Amino acid sequence: GDRIAVLGKNGTGKSHFFRMISGDTTVKYAGNFKVGARVEIGYFAQHQAEALRKEVTVFEETMAGIDPKLEELARGLLARLQFRGEDAPFKKVGVLSGGERTRVALAKFLLHPANFYILDEPTNHLDPLAREVLIEALIKFQGTILMSTHDNFLIDRVATGIFDVADGKFHMVLDPQIARIKDIEI
Repeated sequence: GDRIAVLGKNGTGKSHFFRMISGDTTVKYAGNFKVGARVEIGYFAQHQAEALRKEVTVFEETMAGIDPKLEELARGLLARLQFRGEDAPFKKVGVLSGGERTRVALAKFLLHPANFYILDEPTNHLDPLAREVLIEALIKFQGTILMSTHDNFLIDRVATGIFDVADGKFHMVLDPQIARIKDIEI
């Protein structure tokens, strides 16, 4: 149930660490870790929108791999993310702007069942409305969250704990104000 924000300067290995624990087999690392038997990971990568299929519609991409019983929920989520009217059923992903693609990737992520969210810079390329939809969803989420972000508002609203990555180590930050005082990139 913890919601941990992982902070640190760019290049300290946060994304690499997230890719590793999400199960990305292309990541090289030393040592080992074990994911619990009942842990279902939902991973939102920094460049998640780039993996979307351009030739399908917004709705088709959102529903790919999703239980068809969630169709109504998906339509409602897409509407909250500003895909209304004919946008979702007919608009191809390939004609969307970068921000719109990020919103599709976000909808897809939020609809996949998971009890452990790993989010790498989730508010990048999100407009204020989509950012609020994400924050509301994370607040309601019943599982564990590990997120890397430079978004202070997201941290303030969602995080229950903060770790700073420096010199290849995680350091627990007991007071979020200390992170700001120490000028940690958040």
